Amino acid sequence: MTSESFATKQGRLSPKEIISSPLLEGVTVYASGTNRVTDLQAAVAAGVPIGVDVSRLSDRAIEEMLASALSVLVDSGAFSEVSIRDGRIEIASPISNREWKRRLAIYLRIARAFSAKPGATSVARVTVVAPDRVGSQQITLDRLTQFRSEMQEVQVAGADIVVPLQVGPLPLAEFYAAAATVIGFTIVPGMPMKKAATTPAAALQFVQQIRPKRIHFLGLGITNRNAEPLIRALQHTSPGIHISLDSNRIRAGVGRHRIITRKEHLYGIELAEGWTGALDLRPWGGSIHDMTDAIFQPSPWLTGTALHEFAASLTWLTEHQRKAFLADPDGFLTVEENANDWMYQSLMDAYYTFVRGRTRASARVRAVSETLDESKIGGQVQARRLISY
Repeated sequence: MTSESFATKQGRLSPKEIISSPLLEGVTVYASGTNRVTDLQAAVAAGVPIGVDVSRLSDRAIEEMLASALSVLVDSGAFSEVSIRDGRIEIASPISNREWKRRLAIYLRIARAFSAKPGATSVARVTVVAPDRVGSQQITLDRLTQFRSEMQEVQVAGADIVVPLQVGPLPLAEFYAAAATVIGFTIVPGMPMKKAATTPAAALQFVQQIRPKRIHFLGLGITNRNAEPLIRALQHTSPGIHISLDSNRIRAGVGRHRIITRKEHLYGIELAEGWTGALDLRPWGGSIHDMTDAIFQPSPWLTGTALHEFAASLTWLTEHQRKAFLADPDGFLTVEENANDWMYQSLMDAYYTFVRGRTRASARVRAVSETLDESKIGGQVQARRLISY
């Protein structure tokens, strides 16, 4: 059965129905691509489960994620290892064994950090995607074998482990059994829905055969025309199954004339308008900035490279004075003759640059959180019983 015939047979929803109908029970949808600190803050504000690419996470983003109460899906980044050319899969950016170990160490760090925290989600607090190779059953099995001990540690720490069931010579049910045997514990079957994609009919047949407690669809958005018919068919076939999906909702809203980019631009202008007074960015992940208090006490906001570049621009000062400013900006400005009009204007320019950076970050948080909150996947976090897999 093709995707087209599946959707027709199951009863396709119109685009308006897809967007406006509520999220079905027993379904979790992760907003993948929330790798930036601002986007993590936005997902938390919107109550949307987080989806990240472990290869793109900064230490600050990891700390931001660990501070949240949301469930998270941590992907390995293996999707970017390959590209499709002329209908064939080609290796674009191979992942070394050393890099795999680095990524899996982050898995373990995240799983252990979340294991001690209570959550209000219906799935495991942490779900990770096991090492695989898009489009290759054999290399996926090889990687599961090679990194079995690392994945067992992550699983013991409390994470659900999704193994992408690659299309290949083995039927999906047989590949699932082989993967579970190799890795040594119960896995969550993952259905790739983009590169080397699984068909909805094949996914339905798999559930009929295996009856897993949970299944995950990699790269399938809830607004995809096949998503809800497939979910309803799976729930009818296997009552009580938990279904999770992920797709990059943020990327879908970024670009010229797209909603996140438009809002981000407008909010950036709006928030920056109050920069000469008290500017409260706390609702969007920032803090309070008051120019009156800050302008002649620059040490909290003028630091690092910006401080050195600013000092170098003070060309009316002697080299000795510039060094004195670098050593103690606040103390230097307590001397009345140092706080002249030239210095004041220079500080104003530097402070505006600083505040614009902060307002851009808060504008991003506000734009993304509103977009997620107003979408079908907003507000998923609520007090529900944890499911054990």
